[in-house]
Amino acid sequence: VEMKEGSLPFNVIESWAETYRGSLLPSLKDRYVHLVATELEADELPKDLVASALSKCKTVFDSLWGEGRDSQTILWGLATRLVATQNKQAVELAKSEVASHIDALSNNELSNFVIAFTQRLQKERESGWELGLESIRSAFISIIRNGQSNLNEIADESLESLANFWAGENPHGELACNVADVLVTRESERIDTIVADWSARLLTDLPVRCATWCARNFESRFTDQQKKQISKQLNKVVLNDSIPQDVADRYDVVMGEFPESAVQAAPLSNHLTQLCVQIQARPANPDEYLRKTFPVVAKVLKHCDDSASGEMLQAIFTGTRSQVPLYCFLHRQMAGRWIAASGSTGSYNPSQIFDESNQTATSSPSADEMDAVLNSLRSMHQAGIGPIDSGAKLIQLACKLWPHHRDASVIVLEESSETPTARNIADLISGIDVESSDELQ
Repeated sequence: VEMKEGSLPFNVIESWAETYRGSLLPSLKDRYVHLVATELEADELPKDLVASALSKCKTVFDSLWGEGRDSQTILWGLATRLVATQNKQAVELAKSEVASHIDALSNNELSNFVIAFTQRLQKERESGWELGLESIRSAFISIIRNGQSNLNEIADESLESLANFWAGENPHGELACNVADVLVTRESERIDTIVADWSARLLTDLPVRCATWCARNFESRFTDQQKKQISKQLNKVVLNDSIPQDVADRYDVVMGEFPESAVQAAPLSNHLTQLCVQIQARPANPDEYLRKTFPVVAKVLKHCDDSASGEMLQAIFTGTRSQVPLYCFLHRQMAGRWIAASGSTGSYNPSQIFDESNQTATSSPSADEMDAVLNSLRSMHQAGIGPIDSGAKLIQLACKLWPHHRDASVIVLEESSETPTARNIADLISGIDVESSDELQ
């Protein structure tokens, strides 16, 4: 009017677009979505208009999609703008539109969308823009997986940032690993930064899921230098007498996730040798060191250096006999895991360990966990490891322990082909209440 320009409040435009949806909206088309995005970015779109406005945006998107490539370029730019806003419904609309047509986006279009999406996701914590919808995060993972071959290096940088962001929050550890998998598949250099960060936090505040990701991918996806980073963190644990319990628990979990082939090769094989040496030197169990580390080595004992593992077993089972609860604990870890003596296992003497363990159990049959010793010796006998008369000694011990540890004892008695001696039978009967019909059965 008279060469002057002006602007109308959005609620007026929205009212007209609603009233004349069939004619005005097709004329405004992408300009309408830009107006909605501007209102959302300024956080000025009235809540009661959000659903209606986004419904019209969807109508515009459908129209642009059907018009061909030039209009689709406009569509992806609009979706990129909406996905960066605080409004959850706008993010939902944008991600659904891209997910439905992901193959239609060019490399730059998809990369720009992913960059905007990653920045929006990080604002959940940084700006308090809670999404509250796991489906949105899952859709993001689906988008980067399906479109990973079309992303550029700038998108990789944003994904690196998001992976480390999610790795800072335990609830999103799985999502962080999903992002890392995409970068690994893309052979992006950005994975190196993630590995460096996660390796340094492996046994501290890194989400456990991310820590196990490092272990599972150690052999197939990590470079030699990255493997050394992981091994360095593991070595820090075993060289310290005072291991915090939460670190010990995490160490146990992480070590259990490495593939067998990785455990058998350097640098992990070197780490396990170091661990055996450290355990061997600590039969006094400073600060519960053995309880925190021995379960780890027991699980992979067959992959450890013969000399280191043999010397370790001989030292701790000889040196901890007077610490009955600890002695039982160590035996519980060893059931089914004993190794045979050989020319390369040093001073390791399983027959001696069997006999001394038998003596300890016989002298303290009522100790709370003495059944662990019986089960451990049973596994030695079954594996042909121990003295020639291990079978007779085992049934004698089972009869001795019967009054206190019947479940473990009955297994030995049922499996044994040995004939109990009169003394064995006397021990067995002494633990039975002859007035009880249940026990006599």
